[in-house]
Amino acid sequence: MTVRPRATAAAGSDQWVALIGVASACIYLTQYTLRWPLWQLYQQPYLDYAWLSQYTRAGQAAYLGLYIVLFGLQYAAYLIARADPRAAPRWLILGGQLLFGLLLVGIYPVAALDVYDYLMYGRIALVYGGNPFTQPPSAFPDPLVGFSPWPNEPSVYGPVWQLISLVPTALSGGNLLAGLVAFKLTALGCYLGCSMVLWRLIQLVEPDLAPAGTLLFAWNPLLLFELAGNAHNDGAMVLLVLLAILSLVRGPRLLVLPLLAAAILTKLLAAALGPVFLVGLLRAPGHRSQIMGWVVGGGALALSLTGLLYLPFWEGIQTLHFLTRGNWFTASFPTMLREYFRLGLDYEVAGRTAATLVAGLFALYIVARLTLLGWADRRAAPGAERVGWGGWLGAAHDVTFVYLAFACIWWEPWYLTWLVALAALQPDRLLHERALLFCYGGVVNYAIFKYVWPVYQPMTYTQIMGLSVVAIFGLPLLHVVCTLGLRGQGAGRALGGHLRGSGGVLEASGPYP
Repeated sequence: MTVRPRATAAAGSDQWVALIGVASACIYLTQYTLRWPLWQLYQQPYLDYAWLSQYTRAGQAAYLGLYIVLFGLQYAAYLIARADPRAAPRWLILGGQLLFGLLLVGIYPVAALDVYDYLMYGRIALVYGGNPFTQPPSAFPDPLVGFSPWPNEPSVYGPVWQLISLVPTALSGGNLLAGLVAFKLTALGCYLGCSMVLWRLIQLVEPDLAPAGTLLFAWNPLLLFELAGNAHNDGAMVLLVLLAILSLVRGPRLLVLPLLAAAILTKLLAAALGPVFLVGLLRAPGHRSQIMGWVVGGGALALSLTGLLYLPFWEGIQTLHFLTRGNWFTASFPTMLREYFRLGLDYEVAGRTAATLVAGLFALYIVARLTLLGWADRRAAPGAERVGWGGWLGAAHDVTFVYLAFACIWWEPWYLTWLVALAALQPDRLLHERALLFCYGGVVNYAIFKYVWPVYQPMTYTQIMGLSVVAIFGLPLLHVVCTLGLRGQGAGRALGGHLRGSGGVLEASGPYP
């Protein structure tokens, strides 16, 4: 077995990573926690960072500039960890993530108020004995309804998240501040769990890259802001996706589909990876009867889990309220496509046409990408019993990137949690840089909707959506264009071609550049 030689420790590099962590923590404390203190603002509904800065240009420059500094600090720490793995031990990465996260638990959710709805949906079930999948917050005489950003919408999440949300709801004891903090700590706990699983997964494929890959995810300023600051539940979904990946490459593979189902039953987004996981099981090493057992048996467990978890809430098809959001568009290429179709079609028809066309094209892309994966397997090792997991991980990343960049009709910055996690499993620095640029596009997204749109009027809906698409997707797609032909040379090709798994054990079979 040939492995990459461990890098020689650069003098003082571990101290540099620690200093970067201290500098980042100081920024989070002074410019986030003390600037938007949750304990002072939590009883004021519908605030955001632009309003709190009184829509001044200085406030906007500070918002965008601070993120540039934080991303720059993270990237510097990432480069150090990539060059010298010993400079960023696991305790330092996870400790920094915990510190940054706790500081951001203390901020008002200045970009998205979904956490108020999480608490309200929990109260619908726990306090009133209602059904959050069919009854909106406004149906109940609760004092928290006035804080709900979606008072007339039943929950669009899955039963796994609804059951998880009962715990922080119960712990809050009806206290609003305690409830917000409990949900923020729940999100932070899931985020930390993701980092722990990522570390384990990267160690399986390339131990020397575990610090850099984990740091890419754990110290990401946007993800810290979204998961600890705004308390989004995407960390729970991504944790289950990562556990499904771990089960695929290490076993037990019977749990792959149930874990994926649990992720989908948290947030529907994870369903985009369904075909990728199915192909992963079909190409896993093992006898045909074993593989069919993983697929059929795991599929039966997944269906049973779905039925069992929905059973307490089921009131017919109306329980699946998320199905009504198929014509909800915002800040995406499909949104612009719908606007084009509206030139000749009415609003509803234009939306359905755009959604159907995008879904069809995305399905074709998945087929093409998985076909390419199969072709690469046959070319790399025809007839071999061992299967390289690097190629499969690359396909999972690519499907996620294409979905978020082109096929997601309702786009939000916190969806990038999923992409950054899968990028961290890749050795290719280009993909890591692209993920960071995409995250900064998510930062700019808030500037467009919370500052530019309210201040610079008149602006049409089409104009603001077009501006948001350029702001969000411009940097990562420009990076794609500028690096065409570079990906797959060196590190990008090494993992896909050299890592092989047999019986769930991975080994390196060639040099790592």
